[in-house]
Amino acid sequence: MVLTMKYFFLRIILALLTSQVATMIYAYDFKVDNISYTKLNETKVAVAGYSGNDNEITIPKFVEYNGKKYLVSAIGKEAFYYSRISNITLPESINTIEEYAFRESSITAIDLPENVISIGHHAFLWCRKLKKINIPEGITFIGGQTFEGCAIEDINIPESVKSIDFNAFKNCKNLHTVLGMSGISSIGEEAFCGCENLKSFNIPTAAETIGKAAFKDCVSLTSIVIPPSVKTIAEYTFSGCSNLKNVEISEGVQRLEHEAFYRCESLSEIFIPASLIDIYLLPFEYCSNLSSIKVSENNPKFDSRDNCNAIMSSTDDFFWGKDNLVVGCNGTIIPSSTKKIAYNNGWGAFIGCSLASVIIPRELTQLQSFRECYIGEISVEDGNTVYDSRNNCNAIVETKSNTIHTVSSKTFIPQDIVKVQGDFRPYTEMNCLYCYASTPPELQLYWTGNGQNYVYYFTDEQFQNMTLYVPKGCKSAYDQTKGWNNFWNIKEFDATGINEPFVDNCMETLYYDIRGIQIKSPRKGFNIIKKGDGTSKKVFVK
Repeated sequence: MVLTMKYFFLRIILALLTSQVATMIYAYDFKVDNISYTKLNETKVAVAGYSGNDNEITIPKFVEYNGKKYLVSAIGKEAFYYSRISNITLPESINTIEEYAFRESSITAIDLPENVISIGHHAFLWCRKLKKINIPEGITFIGGQTFEGCAIEDINIPESVKSIDFNAFKNCKNLHTVLGMSGISSIGEEAFCGCENLKSFNIPTAAETIGKAAFKDCVSLTSIVIPPSVKTIAEYTFSGCSNLKNVEISEGVQRLEHEAFYRCESLSEIFIPASLIDIYLLPFEYCSNLSSIKVSENNPKFDSRDNCNAIMSSTDDFFWGKDNLVVGCNGTIIPSSTKKIAYNNGWGAFIGCSLASVIIPRELTQLQSFRECYIGEISVEDGNTVYDSRNNCNAIVETKSNTIHTVSSKTFIPQDIVKVQGDFRPYTEMNCLYCYASTPPELQLYWTGNGQNYVYYFTDEQFQNMTLYVPKGCKSAYDQTKGWNNFWNIKEFDATGINEPFVDNCMETLYYDIRGIQIKSPRKGFNIIKKGDGTSKKVFVK
C-alpha cells in the first residue's frame, strides 16, 4: 500500500514537471501576451516560447516593447518544444523555422508563410498529431529528422527543394502521397524509411544520390524506377519493401550495394542494365518470389549466359573472379561453365531462394553452402573431381572428406559420411531423416553472430518432431553423440540389402506455385499441392 501511494504521488510530480516542460521558456529578452521573444537585431525578433494555456494562438507580425516596434521574423529554437498548443497561426513576416522549433508538440496543422526559406533540423520531429503542412517555394533544403514520426498524410515538395536530408520523413506512417520533387538532387539516408502507407514514389530525374535505407520498410510501395541520374543503389535502400513488384533499373545506374532489395518478397523479375558494373553481396537476399534475372548482353562484367536466370561474372574481376555465379534466384539453372558459387568474399548467392532442383556441373569445384535455401532435389554431374551425390542421396558430398556439403528436401545420409554440414532448417515438411552411417557423423555447428553462439543446422522444432532413423544396433551410439542426441525421436531400421532409401516416407505435403517452383507454404492465388502418396491438386488461396 505504501509503495502504491508513493508511486501515485511520483506520477503526479512527473505530470507537473511535464506540464512545466510544456511551457518552458528558454532565454528571451521580453514577453508580450504570454509570448516571449529574443532579439535578433535592433528591428527583428524570434519567438522564444509561450507560457499561456490556450490551445490556439496567433503570432503577431509586429510586437511592441518599451516603445519600440519589432518585426517577428523567426520561430526560435525549441520555442514550442513539447507544447500542447494544437493550432498556431504564423504571420507572413516569418522566414525561418529554427531547429527543434515544434518538436513533439501537439500541433495538428500549420500553414507556413510563403516567405519561409529555412526549416531547421528536427523542427517538427515526432509531432505525432501533425497531419497537414505546406512547404513554401523558397525552401531549398529539408533537414535531418524535420518531419520524422509526424502524422502527415500527403506532402508537396516544391521545385526549389534540392535536398532531403537523413530521416526527414522517417516513420511518417500515414504518408501515402509525395508530390513535386522535380528539383531534388539528393535523398538522404532513411529519408522515407518506415513510411508504411507510401504506395508510389517517383524518384525525380534530377536525383543523383539516394542514401542508405532511404525507402526501407515502405511495405506498401509497389513499383519504382531508378533513373539514370542515380549512379548507386545504396545498401538497404528498398529493404523490407515486401509488396514491391516492379523495379526498373535504368541504363546509367552503375552500382548495386549490399542487401539493396533485402526481403522484397513480391519482386519476381529483375533486369541488370549494361551500365551496372559493380554488384556487392546479397543484393536480392530473401526475395522469395524472384524467378527471373536477366543481364544486358552489352554488360562488360556480368551476364546471364544460357538463359540461366542468374548473374554470372564475365571477367576476371578482383571481387568476383571469372565464371562465378554471383546472384541466383528460384528459376536459376547453374550453367555448365560455372566454376564457383558466391565464393570470393562471401556466400549466399541463393539465400532465401526456393529451387525445385539443382544440378552441380562437373566444372564447378568451389562453392559455399546453399545456406537458408530450399532445394527440392539435388545432384552432381559425373566427372566432378571435388563433389558427388553418391547413392543418389540428393545431397552434395565433398568427395575427399566424405562430408555432406549441401542437402535437399529428399536427402538421406549414406553410410560412409563422416561429417554433415548441410542446412536442414528450410525443410519444415520433413518428418524423418534416414542415416545409413553406423558411426555417427560429426554434426557441423555454425556461428549465428547474434549472441546465440554456435548452433546446429536444424531447428528446435526439427529436433523435437523429426524422427531420426539409424542402422539397427546404432541407436545407443547416436543417443550419446553430441548433436544427434538433440533428436527426441531416434529409431532403428534394417539398413542392409536396401536398394531404395525411405526418403518418401519423410515427406508430408509439398507446395508449389503456379509456375511449378517449390514454396514453403501456400500463398495467395493458385497453388499446386503434392501429397506424400504422390497425388497432387491445384487449389486457390484467398
